[in-house]
Amino acid sequence: VGITLDSPSGQNAVEGNVQFEGEYETVNGGTLQWRIGKEDWVDERTYAGSGGTKDMFNFIWDSTQYPDGEYRISLRFVSSTGIRSEEVRLTMEIDNQPPAPDLMFRSGITVSEWGIPLSETYVNSFVDVSAEIRNDGDQSATNVVVYLLEEGTRKYELNIPTIDSGDIVDVTLYWNPLTVGKREISIALDPGDAILEIDETNNDQSIEFDVIQRPEGVDLAFSNGAFTTTPTIPRPGEQFQINARVDNLGSSAAEGIEAQLHLFTERGWELTSSTTIPRIEGGSDSTVSFAQTKEESGALKFRISLSGPVLSDIDWSNNQAEWSILIEKSTVSGGRALNFQTGETPVDVIDLDAEGIVVTSKDGGLALYRLNSNKGMTACSNMLEEKWSGDFVSASTSDGIAHIVWTRRFLDTSGYLKQTVSYSTIDSSCEMRPIQDLMDPILLSDGKYWGIDIDVDDTKLLVAGYHRDFLTGGTYQDLTSIFILEADAPTSSNDWRLTPNAISDIDVVAGYTDPIQIEYGEEYGHILYQSMRNDTTGLNRLGLWYAHGDIKQSSWTYKKAVGDHASLPQMKVNTVDDEDRLVVAWKEGSGSNSELITRIVDDTFSTISNSSMQISARGLSQIVFSETSRGVQIMHDMVGSGGPQVHYGMINSENPWMAISNRISDGWLHSVSRSPDSGEAVIIHTSTQGWVIRAVIDDSKPNTGAIDILEELRFQLGLDEGSFNILVGGIAIAVLLLCTIVLGVMSTRAVRWMGGRRRKTAQGVVMLEDDVVDVIDDDDIPVETIDTSSIVEVVGADLETTSQRQDRRQRRANQQEVAQMSPDAPNLTPPPVNQGMIAEPIPPMGDRPPLPGLPPMNKPVVCPECGSRFDVAFELKMTRCPICALRIDL
Repeated sequence: VGITLDSPSGQNAVEGNVQFEGEYETVNGGTLQWRIGKEDWVDERTYAGSGGTKDMFNFIWDSTQYPDGEYRISLRFVSSTGIRSEEVRLTMEIDNQPPAPDLMFRSGITVSEWGIPLSETYVNSFVDVSAEIRNDGDQSATNVVVYLLEEGTRKYELNIPTIDSGDIVDVTLYWNPLTVGKREISIALDPGDAILEIDETNNDQSIEFDVIQRPEGVDLAFSNGAFTTTPTIPRPGEQFQINARVDNLGSSAAEGIEAQLHLFTERGWELTSSTTIPRIEGGSDSTVSFAQTKEESGALKFRISLSGPVLSDIDWSNNQAEWSILIEKSTVSGGRALNFQTGETPVDVIDLDAEGIVVTSKDGGLALYRLNSNKGMTACSNMLEEKWSGDFVSASTSDGIAHIVWTRRFLDTSGYLKQTVSYSTIDSSCEMRPIQDLMDPILLSDGKYWGIDIDVDDTKLLVAGYHRDFLTGGTYQDLTSIFILEADAPTSSNDWRLTPNAISDIDVVAGYTDPIQIEYGEEYGHILYQSMRNDTTGLNRLGLWYAHGDIKQSSWTYKKAVGDHASLPQMKVNTVDDEDRLVVAWKEGSGSNSELITRIVDDTFSTISNSSMQISARGLSQIVFSETSRGVQIMHDMVGSGGPQVHYGMINSENPWMAISNRISDGWLHSVSRSPDSGEAVIIHTSTQGWVIRAVIDDSKPNTGAIDILEELRFQLGLDEGSFNILVGGIAIAVLLLCTIVLGVMSTRAVRWMGGRRRKTAQGVVMLEDDVVDVIDDDDIPVETIDTSSIVEVVGADLETTSQRQDRRQRRANQQEVAQMSPDAPNLTPPPVNQGMIAEPIPPMGDRPPLPGLPPMNKPVVCPECGSRFDVAFELKMTRCPICALRIDL
């Protein structure tokens, strides 16, 4: 007995009457049956006969009796003796109605406060009411009106411009309950029936929710995230403000509230300042501020307490709160919006110094975007991965590349879908090296790889992850273990060394665990991982475990449970005095009971110098570590009084201290990246307008040793590495061609010069005469009298500045020459001295002519070079020798 179906094929939608055709084979006749899904079988037609029969069948099936949609129809043939054939199943789509939208709820209604579900709320509070809506029709729905109703009365209205066919939309409406008691709240889609839908009966959903009365009296409290600073990161030596929000949870007003600020010092808690809050109404809040200054960078721990002479508080335990903030020379940049395509979400951000990469999930693969120095985003032409399977991790290095590891699926040569772990590197221009597959590909039915992490130590790489194996060497035992991969500057898959089962028999489920944390140590490798535990309490819960061991060996023996209901582990290892110090953080609890745990421990996971903090972090969803020269930066989020917040802090393991934390932005934290050579940590987080990217920028860039001039030039030009290499190559080729031309021209000239020199060589004979003596007689050199006035150079007034010392020397020389030239004068009797006689005037000349003037005065000059003597006019300052033409200063 058998049956085959020829039509319909199921590839196209059907409508109206559908004709089924095929062939049956039976013995002694039988009945043809069909059914939809798992409904009861329906007898379609009975065939008579005797003996073996093989014939064709056909019948008409009315599809209008079912709403539009996909259905599975099954056919079988039952012989007259009760023998049933194998079922023939066919999936087909019924499309009888014209194209129309069909709005429906994909999830139930949730009442929450900033994303944290609530079971009750105070009267006169503000909460969110959310749900998921899907358009299950075959046409887009436009201008979709959504109502929030309380006891049938509209409280909030939302308009959605468009919901495309098949799209799922999250809607959030806001509710301010003003009545105490159990209240019915409803969400209505298209309440006015303005949209013609396929099904109008699935557009409403309701729940009941408790609204409780606020306590009578005054109840002052500090909520989560109540502390902020102005600026967000205070700087050493500059004044800043500590701000604290005070909530009155009670129904009565509080008056005359004194707020005191205490700082933690070496002497303990010291009162620093205080202020007074005049009044806080019931159900409202107020903000108090304190001005402070701290000279050194580091942690500032403070406490704020509330009191008052007439204050009567219902609960005094929440009137005091402690917090710590970070003081350092850093600045938070402004946010820049990231625009992705519909259905595209970021996976990770990779900082590559002044540039970077954003990796996104798109159409089941991994897409790439380039980041410039201004955090502007440009789509890359290549995809990182076409069939991504959910895990991705990266590690930036100082050479301008990032090591990336991810899980992926692929079809092998036999057409089977398999999964593996892959590795490559990527630079700021989205260029990747050939992909290396690190693990043996496995069928999806045989196991899974997930939860991977990577650590980089110079050129050495360390990768770890979970491996679930359904076969376990043919024993068909479902076991989960941790594998380790290590390589040193790998160029192919064969360069990696695998250490399987480093930690085995782990009780976790894929999709409910966070990535492993693995780090190089001085002697051992260190791992933080998750696994179920039931010790101490006997209750099964997801715990956090620590292990260390030899990276090259399987089955590590040192394991220690360190956390309860733990998730989001983070770890960095620093070596101080040849000992490993671990900076660790994780989340404990969930929802409104979430706590952030941070510690500095040794390789036995014992706390060092009481360096441990445990703070309430309501709604904590992400923790990220980044290493710097100053310590480990910690980024996390939490829900504060005004919504989700992104916080920033620092942990220093060398001189153990913690500063956790400063609120730097609003929104949910997604990813953080920092390059070793970078002076900033790049952050992607959400906001009310969508995805935002910003950075925490250090005042100065870290000292990375020698400066690469080419890299600095590339950053100044704003070029990526590929474009800059093309530019440098072009310049190098141009310079090489120019040098070649110059060398060719100079070589040609040199050849010509050498050839000409060889052609013009002169030959001759030098005759030498022996004992040649020239005799010069006195009359060979005629001496003539020369008028010195014709060869004397007159010097103008500009020579009057001649040195007085030279003048004195010249006068002494002249006096000596005059003394040598004058004969010895005889001893003369001195003239008689006038004894009082009065000189008589000269008699008049009469008509006689006047007497002639005195002859001009000359002065003798001796040439220091040739020894010649001559006279020159007395008023000259300089002259030249008439024999040797030497310049002589007079």
